[in-house]
Amino acid sequence: GLLYKIASRKGTKNIKLPYLPQSMIPKVMAAYHDHPTTGHSGIRRTWHKLKDRYFWPNMMSTIENYIKSCEKCAKFNIRRTKAPGKLHPITPPEGIFETIGMDFWGPTPYPSAEGN
Repeated sequence: GLLYKIASRKGTKNIKLPYLPQSMIPKVMAAYHDHPTTGHSGIRRTWHKLKDRYFWPNMMSTIENYIKSCEKCAKFNIRRTKAPGKLHPITPPEGIFETIGMDFWGPTPYPSAEGN
């Protein structure tokens, strides 16, 4: 037999959600996130697709971790964070040799037989 969780939702009567065993979670996540017809939905949309169909402990964190580790999502999603700010000017030194700068370049390849 199946094990169910009785869940209450706003504006509806209680619903029976099948309690998914640990072994089935990756298959369900792949079906609801990776399948070509699902469009690699984000965390919130995937949660809304699953919350009224299945139940397992720590469901939201499982969905978050799965989607954050999705290579296609990481590769193709645009960055939604604020762009870095503008560069700030550096005040020039008041005297000669007050500030010394150095550029680093490397690592360099081993020297040739001629020492170059």
